[in-house]
Amino acid sequence: VAIKKDGELFNKDFEPPVEQGNWQAVTINVQSYDPHRIEYYQPLTRDGNKRQFKYQWLGDYTVKEFTITIQVPVDSTGLITSPLLQSTAKTTDGMDILGRFIKNELKMGNSFQFALEYQRTSDALTGPSEADQVRSSEPVGADTPGRVTITNLPWVIGAFGLALIGIALFSYWRSTQSSEAKPRRQRRRQPKQLDVVEAYCHECGARAHAGDRFCRTCGSRLRLE
Repeated sequence: VAIKKDGELFNKDFEPPVEQGNWQAVTINVQSYDPHRIEYYQPLTRDGNKRQFKYQWLGDYTVKEFTITIQVPVDSTGLITSPLLQSTAKTTDGMDILGRFIKNELKMGNSFQFALEYQRTSDALTGPSEADQVRSSEPVGADTPGRVTITNLPWVIGAFGLALIGIALFSYWRSTQSSEAKPRRQRRRQPKQLDVVEAYCHECGARAHAGDRFCRTCGSRLRLE
């Protein structure tokens, strides 16, 4: 994030990106109405030699003049844009192709999408010397906003493992408590089977058969024990 003032670029205070669904929101702390320039980088979609790029403006603000400028290597073929470019030209060194599209009076709430597609067989940089000159405005350190460090990664993994162990122990404890709380089903006592040889009615002396509860002769209840 930079502000252009008196022909110079310098960093402006901002808050790191915050994920909002499929988007990232960056908050810039602005105290004046000077022109600001925001730079971010988005990779191309590649399929073999085909390169594709899409940009969408959601229309959160009113834009008086919405300008899109593209720059592709001169060895690119099959350049297709939607909407069509209003002008094209080669750079002064002849290494790239410049294209421009301008849309005026883009009202708030009106979204706008630009799509780009072309073919290229080479991955070589058209301006390697310029790419080597790209440097961060200030040294990147552990306190740089948006930087992710893995210094504390072992501690994070350890804490996560302990949490899993705690959850497992708690689940085991709950299962034992629920099993103890369930009433035990009482087994129904099965009547003793009478010994055909030794079972006799104590009233009339008649011999009882296996499974009998009452005497078949006098009807008295048999003593099973």
